[in-house]
Amino acid sequence: MCSDLTPTGRAPRDAGRSRSGLSALAAFGIALALSAPPLAAQSVTERDLQALRFYIAEGDTRSVEAELRRLRLTFPDWVPPENLDDLATPAPSEEIDRIYSRIAAEDFEGARATIAETRASFPDWTPPSEMLRLLETAEAQVNFNRAIEAGEARAAIGILQANRELLSCDRINNAWLLAEAYLLLDDRSNALTTYRGIIQSCRSVDLLVPSLEKADEIATLAELESLIVAARAARPDAGEVSPARAAGLRAGRGLAPRGPGAPVTASTAGGDIVEADGEIMVRVIEPGAAPPVGLPRKRPAPRGQPT
Repeated sequence: MCSDLTPTGRAPRDAGRSRSGLSALAAFGIALALSAPPLAAQSVTERDLQALRFYIAEGDTRSVEAELRRLRLTFPDWVPPENLDDLATPAPSEEIDRIYSRIAAEDFEGARATIAETRASFPDWTPPSEMLRLLETAEAQVNFNRAIEAGEARAAIGILQANRELLSCDRINNAWLLAEAYLLLDDRSNALTTYRGIIQSCRSVDLLVPSLEKADEIATLAELESLIVAARAARPDAGEVSPARAAGLRAGRGLAPRGPGAPVTASTAGGDIVEADGEIMVRVIEPGAAPPVGLPRKRPAPRGQPT
C-alpha cells in the first residue's frame, strides 16, 4: 500500500477544465488508440476513469459511448459494469490504502483523521466494519503492550476485558501476559484460571505444553494434575500431554510418578470456568471481581500482525 500518494483530481472538480476540452481530450485519446496496438495486461486506474465518470454525471450519452470505446481499445481486458451509474462516484481506493498504512504504522489518530477526510470527500462512502475493527484492535494491542511494559497490571487487565479480540488462541501471548499481570497483583487464583482457560480453549500442542509449564510454576500438585487432565482431554492424540508429561512435571517437583490406581479428576481449581456457545468464559478483571471475558477457540486474525 502506498502511504505517500495524494488523491488524484476528479474531472467534475477540476477548475478551468471545460466540457469541450474533455471532449477534445477524449477524441485525441481515441485517435492515439487507433494508431497504436493496445497495451496488454494493464489495469484501469482511477485516473483512466475520470473522463468517463464526468460524462456519466453530465448525462452526455455520445461522449460516454466514445469514452467506452477508447477504454476498450486501450484496456482489452476491462469490462465495464452493466450499470454505468456505478462508475459515477469514484471509490476512494488511494485513501483506503493510506488508512491501512497508518494503522500498520500505529498512527491511529492519523488513520481516524484520514477516515474523516475520506468521508467528507466521498459522502457515499462508509468505512467497512472490518477496517474499524482492525483499527480498534490494533490500538488496543498497542495500549496493552505499553501497560505490560510499564508494569501497570490493572490497566492491562482492564484493556483485555474491554477488547475480547485480544484474548484468543491466535494471540496467545496476551493470555500468558494476563496470567503474569494477575501474579503481579498477588492473584494466583485468577492466574491459574487463565491457564486453565487456555488449556480448555486452545487445541494446538504448541500452546498447551508451554501453558502447562507456566502453570507448573504456580499450581499445587493437585491443580497441576487437573490441568494435565484437561489438556489430555483437549488433545488425547498428542504424546506431549500424555501421562508421561504428568510424570515429568511430578519429577520436577521431586515426586515419584503416580501409581496406576490413583485416578485424577478434572475438577475446576483456582477459579470459575463456564463454557457457553463454544467459548470458554474466563472470568478476568481486577482481583475479586468477575465479569467474564472469553478466550475463543482459534479464529482467523484481523488484518495486521498477531501477537
